[in-house]
Amino acid sequence: MTQINRLCLLRDGSYKIHVVTGLAAALWVLLLAVTGVMINHQESLGLLDTEISDNYLPDSYRADVRTGTTRLNIIVTDLHSGRIFGAQGTWVSDLVALFLFLSITSGAFSYWIKRRLQRGNQQHQHLQPPAERMLRPVNGKSAVRVSVMPGKVAGNGYSEDQHTTNQPPRNQTTDESRSSHIGTV
Repeated sequence: MTQINRLCLLRDGSYKIHVVTGLAAALWVLLLAVTGVMINHQESLGLLDTEISDNYLPDSYRADVRTGTTRLNIIVTDLHSGRIFGAQGTWVSDLVALFLFLSITSGAFSYWIKRRLQRGNQQHQHLQPPAERMLRPVNGKSAVRVSVMPGKVAGNGYSEDQHTTNQPPRNQTTDESRSSHIGTV
């Protein structure tokens, strides 16, 4: 297995880790964002006056201070902090923090590998002699290797120039331009 193949496999794996952990952590961050806005506007949203029956809450949630109902602002605050999940809430928060760390580092690592592969590809193209470079299609045909002088159009419509138009390179004349010069001195 070549080094390029290893780097590509590393990048693919790193990118998958980045996406999965990022999406998992994004759900928790979304919960934090929504509950944070609710906490900031609890008076205008009426969270101080609304009470929720304890029947809808987990059994382990505030079992020592239950009175039959709990104010909604307390529930939202505990949901925001993770206390609503009891002892597991701390572990959930820690797991989300780990997911965020993995997502950020795997994303940065994936980007670093991508840039390294791009730089290697650019250096590899500059090391090849012009006749061995892959020619870019001009007329929408697939690229093939053809030995021609750099910048010249081969008879099959391929050119090393970056242009993808049907215009010939500047150093060549077309049949039309040649015929317009016939008879002029």
